[in-house]
Amino acid sequence: FVMKLFNNKDLFKFLSAYMVLKVKIKEEVLWDFFYQCLEGLTYIHNQGIIHRDIKLANLLMDDQGKIIIGDFGVSAVMNKDEAKKFMKDEKDDETKNSLIMNLNEQAGTPFYMAPEIEHKQKYDQKADVYSMGICFYALCFFGLPYVNDGYMDKLKSDTYYSNELKDVIKKMIEINPIKRPTS
Repeated sequence: FVMKLFNNKDLFKFLSAYMVLKVKIKEEVLWDFFYQCLEGLTYIHNQGIIHRDIKLANLLMDDQGKIIIGDFGVSAVMNKDEAKKFMKDEKDDETKNSLIMNLNEQAGTPFYMAPEIEHKQKYDQKADVYSMGICFYALCFFGLPYVNDGYMDKLKSDTYYSNELKDVIKKMIEINPIKRPTS
């Protein structure tokens, strides 16, 4: 396995530097990261892969600010053609049921893990969308939702970030996977 060298940079270390300085990350930087991460997530989902461990430390960044998703150690693989149908929402109930995973195991990192995986329920690619939403919540608010009360208050009361950005994050961290968007 060969990949580009990232000089020990990831979005967790990027966020940590901003937290030390107590400076919010500019929204245009977040949208750039967001686009790159969702583009990567869409690609792996179209390949039939569910990462299952999306977290800031697994979003690697090079010296030019390009991000790739790393560490596929606990990922799950499904049929590539069926995965593409899932991503395009071209599925009937039979196809949808064949795509949903239930590996009866918890895979991932606590606090980033989708509730359906944490509770050993059926899940699909939307579990990665949830985890990516947790990452972007952390990048905006220097903390993790669902760990402390009042996380929704931050989404509502924050005036630094646009309503569009906060709305996308809110949809991604939706507890109910049926209401959660695909990448």
